[in-house]
Amino acid sequence: MNSPAKICFYVSLAFAFVLPQDSLRAQTVPDGFEITYISDIGRDPTSFMLMPDERILVISHQAGSIRAVVNGVASSTPLVTIPNIVKTSEQGLLGIAVDPDFPDSNYIYLFHTQDDSTNRVSRVTVDGDLYDPHSSNLSIDYATRRDLLVLPDSSRFHNGGTLRFGSDKTLYISHGEDNRPRTAQRLDSPNGKILRINRDGTPAADNPTFPDAPAEARADIFAFGLRNPYRFSIDPLTGDLFIGDVGAALYEEFNISSGGENYGWPRFEGPVVNLADAELSEPEPMPGIFHYLQMPNARAAMALLTYRPKDGPEDVSFPEAFDGVHFHADFFKGDLDYLRSDSGGSWESVNFGSGFRGLVDGAIAPDGGIYLLEYGWPLSHDGRLIHIAYTGEPGGELLPPPELIYPDIDETAYTDAQFVWSTAADAEMYQFQVLTDSSETEDVVLDTTVVDTLLNVILLEPEGWYTWRVRALSETQSSPWTAARRFYLMFPVSREGEPELAEAFVITAAYPNPFSESTRIQFEVDAPAEVRFTVFNVHGQRVDLQILGTRRAGSHVIEWAPEGLSAGVYVGVFDVAGQRQRVVLFYSR
Repeated sequence: MNSPAKICFYVSLAFAFVLPQDSLRAQTVPDGFEITYISDIGRDPTSFMLMPDERILVISHQAGSIRAVVNGVASSTPLVTIPNIVKTSEQGLLGIAVDPDFPDSNYIYLFHTQDDSTNRVSRVTVDGDLYDPHSSNLSIDYATRRDLLVLPDSSRFHNGGTLRFGSDKTLYISHGEDNRPRTAQRLDSPNGKILRINRDGTPAADNPTFPDAPAEARADIFAFGLRNPYRFSIDPLTGDLFIGDVGAALYEEFNISSGGENYGWPRFEGPVVNLADAELSEPEPMPGIFHYLQMPNARAAMALLTYRPKDGPEDVSFPEAFDGVHFHADFFKGDLDYLRSDSGGSWESVNFGSGFRGLVDGAIAPDGGIYLLEYGWPLSHDGRLIHIAYTGEPGGELLPPPELIYPDIDETAYTDAQFVWSTAADAEMYQFQVLTDSSETEDVVLDTTVVDTLLNVILLEPEGWYTWRVRALSETQSSPWTAARRFYLMFPVSREGEPELAEAFVITAAYPNPFSESTRIQFEVDAPAEVRFTVFNVHGQRVDLQILGTRRAGSHVIEWAPEGLSAGVYVGVFDVAGQRQRVVLFYSR
């Protein structure tokens, strides 16, 4: 047995191929896990809630309806359809929670947009067979509605809408900044906040207090400085909130809150400045634990659940390695990932599964598995409730996932397609599978004593956007897939008959970056060279090309000002002496 060590492996791609779209939807989870589905839950399901007796209530976003799932079967008709629901964009029936003392306290709580330009957190009663967990004979009487909070809704967007009860039986509510970014820093506004109230609608007595808060500050604020915290979950062990904050033009962000935090929006978006002149309230903004660049298929962060195993003789709890990880997804991407921290407190995202359709909610199942809710994206698909159980060896462990090394950043351009990853050599033999463009290559077997191994995978098209991920397998175990990494593959252009070119060059700076009007990019060449500068958008389309001519040896500066382009992420590529280097540019107007 080899002693643990970091071993690097390489895969070089010369070409690439694309599978039919349907093949991209095949769902995968690690070996030892099993997926089951509950369908017929209605169109556009938004959220669900486990009742204390294991029945499930599922709400539909724009239908405004609530269905029950009992013994794995969804009710054929809704228990209720909420009247006067606004059915546009991000408005509608958005959140649900069940009273923690149900059925003795027979209430459910709803977050819904009404046609009077308000978001309402309301309480309604449930009747029927309240004490029979196997009965679908339930009814909801909307006429008993009591509004606990009435919140402004002046925009179709950024409404938040998650409802969760904590272990102390207080109700946590996420509310977006209503498309009015600067209100997220105002302590007299509910916008861009996590709110916390008692079951009668009054503020929780032990909510955080904030330095220099104005006299009119709301007493129900738990955390603030968020853009659109559409989905959050609560860690059943620590009580901390795991929050997904949907970004504007650059980053999606995840946060951990124990109360009292300012997450900095709109001054900051992820790690960069968004509005430099936006006022900040105390305390100083806290950075998120993890962020990722937006791309066309990833622009809506969903914080699904913090996993904790159950402790029962016949449960299907995940292996111990999953204790405390934060499962998350992006509504548009189709992957199920989780965040875990290392010994130094840094967070990394690990891929768990792929091929999902619009994941919007999650929860730990009573049997120790997990439930996930698919909205059904693209919209031609119906939603589904998904159950994932661990059916492998009790106490079994997964192999640690490989660590992606190169390409080292999403949304960037490379002149080669060399894949580099590393793994801990704690097994005599690993087998690796490489997935590119969601199409699986043939299995590749590597002896972990081989440090530098070059593998050639022949594909079909020479240039374009690609994703790649890797997983490790042994004879008895497998690791999760790594999270997908996306890059643009380019190839150098032949230049016969041109003068001798520089052997080396380097990009030394881009300032300002992010920028609102223009940025200046400095580069150096070690000999006279012809320089070409190309800019690509996140779709891989060329949006600008500058032939800079022959530049002498030394340092040079060019200025790039987007003309007619929308705010977003761009990749600038310098082509010098057959070499290419890139710089990621953040344009925010």
